[in-house]
Amino acid sequence: MSSPTLLVGLGGTGSKIVAKVSDMISDEQRRDISCVIFDTDANDIPMIKTNNPEIRVVQTSARMTVGEYLEEDHYARDTWFPNNPILDRKVLSEGAGQVRSISRLGFESAIRIGHMDPLHDAIADLYKVDQKKAENSLRVTIVSSLAGGTGSGLIVPVAMYIQRYLEDHFHQNSNITRGFFILPEVFYGAIPADQRDNLKSNAYASLRELDAFLVKGNKLLSEEYQDSVKLEMPVAGTDRHEDYDVLPYNFCFLFDAQNAEGKKLNSLEQYMDHAANIIYSMSIGPMNKRSNSAEDNVIRKLAKEGGRNRYAGAGASRLIYPYEDICQYIGLNWAKQSVSEQWLEYDRQFKMERERAAKRREEGYFEKEVNRSEKYTSSIESDANGKKPFAQSILLSVKNPQEGKDSVAAYLNNVDDYLISGLTGAAEVQNTKATLDSYLKKIDEDTDINEEKTYLNKAASELQSYLQSINAYVENEYRNVAYTLYEGASNQGKLDQGYYLEKVIENNGQILHPNAVRYLLIKILDDMKKIQKGDQQFIDANEKNLLNFVEQPWKKFLEEEGAKSFDEYKPKGIFGTKKKHKEKHNELKRTLKSKEKAIEDLGNRKIRAKVYERGIQ
Repeated sequence: MSSPTLLVGLGGTGSKIVAKVSDMISDEQRRDISCVIFDTDANDIPMIKTNNPEIRVVQTSARMTVGEYLEEDHYARDTWFPNNPILDRKVLSEGAGQVRSISRLGFESAIRIGHMDPLHDAIADLYKVDQKKAENSLRVTIVSSLAGGTGSGLIVPVAMYIQRYLEDHFHQNSNITRGFFILPEVFYGAIPADQRDNLKSNAYASLRELDAFLVKGNKLLSEEYQDSVKLEMPVAGTDRHEDYDVLPYNFCFLFDAQNAEGKKLNSLEQYMDHAANIIYSMSIGPMNKRSNSAEDNVIRKLAKEGGRNRYAGAGASRLIYPYEDICQYIGLNWAKQSVSEQWLEYDRQFKMERERAAKRREEGYFEKEVNRSEKYTSSIESDANGKKPFAQSILLSVKNPQEGKDSVAAYLNNVDDYLISGLTGAAEVQNTKATLDSYLKKIDEDTDINEEKTYLNKAASELQSYLQSINAYVENEYRNVAYTLYEGASNQGKLDQGYYLEKVIENNGQILHPNAVRYLLIKILDDMKKIQKGDQQFIDANEKNLLNFVEQPWKKFLEEEGAKSFDEYKPKGIFGTKKKHKEKHNELKRTLKSKEKAIEDLGNRKIRAKVYERGIQ
C-alpha cells in the first residue's frame, strides 16, 4: 500500500509546479494523493481551477487593502506586521508583490475566518477511502519559490499549520514533510536585472527564518532566542492565538539554476518542468519507495548529528528506452536478411562489369567507365528479352494498364498536363490572353479598315504583355511547382494524382517491387534529362526571335511594304483597295495568332525546363 501523499504549492511558481506534477499522476496513483495550492493572486487561480479541477485551491486574499486587513487584525498590526503607509494601500487579491509579510497576513486571515476547508478536505480524502491508510505516515511535499512574496512568506506558516492540524485531527506526528524550494537564480532569465536584489533579499530572509525554526524544532535553539523565534497563529472563529511549537520540515531541497557541473537550462519553463519531474520521482513515481528508504537512513544519521543537516539538493535523470531506434534497427536487419540473391543480381553484374573494364584498362585497352544506372536498366531489358521471369515481371509491373502505355511516359505526360494547367490557369496569363484574343476576333469582314489597324496595334501590344505575364509566372512559380512535385507530396501524404512520384510507384494500390521502383526512377530521370535538354535548346533557339518580334511587331512587314509606319502604310497596287487592305490585315492577324501560339509553347517549355532541372537535382 502506498503512503498517502499531500502536495502543496505555495504562490505562483509553487502552484504551477504542483499543477505540472498533477498532470503526471495516473488515476490509480491519484487515490493516494491530494494536491492543494495557496495563492494571493486572484488572476492565476481561475486558470488552475479550469485546467486542473482535481487540485484544491486556498485563496489567501480578498478584494481588500492591507490597511483594511490590519483594521480587522489588530494582533498582526500591533505585534509583527511592518508599519508602512505604502503597504497599507496594497490590494491583496493582486498578489503579494514580493512582500513576504503581506502573504502571511492573508494566510492568517484565511485561518481566522475558516477558509482552510480545501486543505482540510484534501487531507481527509487521503484517509476516508481506506482507514488503514492512517497507519502509514503521511508524506507532505511543499513546493515554493523563495524569491517571490506569496510563497516565501508561507513556507514556514503553512508547514507548521499542516503539522499541527495532523496532530490535532489525525494524531499524526510521524509524518515526513519535505520542502522543495526554488532559489532566485532560476528566475534571472525571466526578470529585469534591476529586480534581482529583491529576489535575493526575500530568499535570504526566508532561509534565515526557516533555519531558525528548524533549529528550534530540533531543540537546539539557544536560550536568548527562545522568545523571539516563535510563531503564533490565530484560532479559527476566535480572536485568540496559539503558539505553534513544531518542526516545520524534515528535509529541505534547494533547487538552483546550475547543476553540479555548472550547466544551466534554457528557460524558466524548463526549470519548472525539471522541478516537477524531480518531485514526481521522489514522491509519487515508481522509484519513490527507494527515495523514502534513503530518507529513513538519513533520519537515523540526523539523530546522531543532532538534527542539523536537513538541507539537500535534488536532481532527476531519465533512462529512455530507445523504442523507435530499436524498431528501425530490427526492421533494417529484417530487410537486409529478406533481400534475396535475385534482388542484388543486377548490382553483381555491374560490379563484375566494372572490374572487367578496370582490368582491361590496366592492360592498355580503352574502356568506357561503366555507368551503374545504364547497366542496371540494360541488364533488366536484356534478361526480359531472354525470357527471364524476374526481369519480365519488372518490365510488366512498370506498364500503366489504365493508359495503355509504360508508367514513365504516363507519369511525364501527367506532369506536362499539370505544368500546362498551372501556366494557362494563372490569372494574369488568362487575362492578357483573353484581351489579346478579343482584339484579334474583332478583325473580320464587317470591321472598318482604320478600326482594324487600331485592333492590330492593340493586339500587338497585348502580345508583348502576354509574353511578359508568362515569363513572370515561370520565374515566380517554378520553385513552388518543383517543390510540390518532388518534395511536398511526401510531406502532405498525397498519392492520388498521376503527377506525383508516389503515385507512379503504386501498382493497383500495391507498392512496386524495389527493383521495379529503381528501374522506373532511372528511366524517368533519363527521360527528364533528355526532355530538359531539348527544351533548353528550343528556348535558346527561339526566345530571342520572339522577344524581337513583340518589341517591333511590324518591322518586317513595313520593310516589305516600303512604309515608314503601320498607320500610314497602304497596300501595293493601283488604288490600294479595301480588299487589299483586308487581305493584308488578315495576314497580320494570322501572324499574331501564330506568335501567340509560339509564346504559349515557349512558356510551356520554359516552366518544364526549370521544373525538370530542379527535379533532376
